[in-house]
Amino acid sequence: MSRLLRLVPLVALALVSCRESVAPRRIGPPYLAIVPRWTTAPEARLSGAVSRYRVTMLSTPSTLDTTFYIAVRDTVILSVEPATYEIELDNVPDRCPVRDGGKRLAVVAPGASTAIVRYSISCRVMLTVQLSMQGINPPTNLRWRLVGDRVSRLGNATPNDTLVFDDIPAGPYTIELRELPSNCQITTPSKDRTQSFDIPATGDRYVQVAVECYDPPARPRILKAYSSYADGAAALYVKYYDGQYDGDAVVWDITNCSGISLLPTGGVTRRVISSGGLILRDTMEFGIVLEPTFAASVAANACSRIRLIDRGGNSSDIIEQPLNFSTGTAPRFTTLNSLFIGFGAIETTFSADDAEQDIAATVVGYTLRDGALGSPPNGAEDKIFARSIGYPGLTVPGVQIGTSNLPPATDWRSTFVYIIDRGGNFARSQDRDLTR
Repeated sequence: MSRLLRLVPLVALALVSCRESVAPRRIGPPYLAIVPRWTTAPEARLSGAVSRYRVTMLSTPSTLDTTFYIAVRDTVILSVEPATYEIELDNVPDRCPVRDGGKRLAVVAPGASTAIVRYSISCRVMLTVQLSMQGINPPTNLRWRLVGDRVSRLGNATPNDTLVFDDIPAGPYTIELRELPSNCQITTPSKDRTQSFDIPATGDRYVQVAVECYDPPARPRILKAYSSYADGAAALYVKYYDGQYDGDAVVWDITNCSGISLLPTGGVTRRVISSGGLILRDTMEFGIVLEPTFAASVAANACSRIRLIDRGGNSSDIIEQPLNFSTGTAPRFTTLNSLFIGFGAIETTFSADDAEQDIAATVVGYTLRDGALGSPPNGAEDKIFARSIGYPGLTVPGVQIGTSNLPPATDWRSTFVYIIDRGGNFARSQDRDLTR
């Protein structure tokens, strides 16, 4: 819709509101047209919303400085004098950013018919919830409830459905999956089948609710889990039962103890734990390391969130416990030597003392020349681990270098080794001279 705003008299047009500081006494061309183009996301609603424009003549002497409100989609046409004008648009919803900002300049030349100022405004949906369902015998229907300040919604959805909410205000919310079968659990950050989150005033909040279902007799079961953090590194030891011998992966996250990840990309998945860990009949154990470089104060209040997955799609219970949850004393290195074998391999040997004699795993990694692994140089040495989980015990194989997959010997700088015991304690040592 177009609105012709003739500034004599202003009251004749009955716009939403109009304030004029300096009003010219003229009718007719030239005109200044303000054309907003609103592109809205699916389900976006702008009914009843108004925009505020301020139009100011910058030429001297100034004869126009007016502010008015008008329906957001309306085009405004002003009868003006030839001059340079500043147009400012505001009062748009926070979730509707104006491309290139709200200020524009327009030059209305003498003899011109119309000068046009264009705005492009794109609105975001307030909330999108993506449901994800996988595993053994998942339900065919999900019943959900969304609760916020003065908001309560109930509905049904199918697995892997997408829920879009656009007529809700910003603020804290929870979404609950109700009547979820007993063989299913929410694996995204949640508590008591309820997931909490905030919607900012700018909208565009995306939330994923992931559910995994399992066959209860066949699922893996965590028997012990210990972890600790020191000097920018965290180590995890897990012992678990798996009567099917098909353990596939561990998902380890470091959280705020309410399920929210503190890691930049969320929890990490390390695979092939049944073949990589130490097998003890129908129980297995493994150790892994992360290097999140938290401040000590953050680590002191953080938690480990641990879940196992087998090849059949079954998932263990989720355990969330303090990150510094260990028992016993940490092992210590007595020797470490890492050495080039010609130009084609690096061999590593070491020895360690451990009061409890319960070292479970060894994690080996290497540093290389900055950029040697293909990423752009960033001022720090590149880093690579020999494999995703630790080797059982204290023996580690060498690494073949200078192959099609790994850089030549001249790029390798050091070897670092972690040893992890069954109490979740660890020690780290590094050898920066690979020539002797």
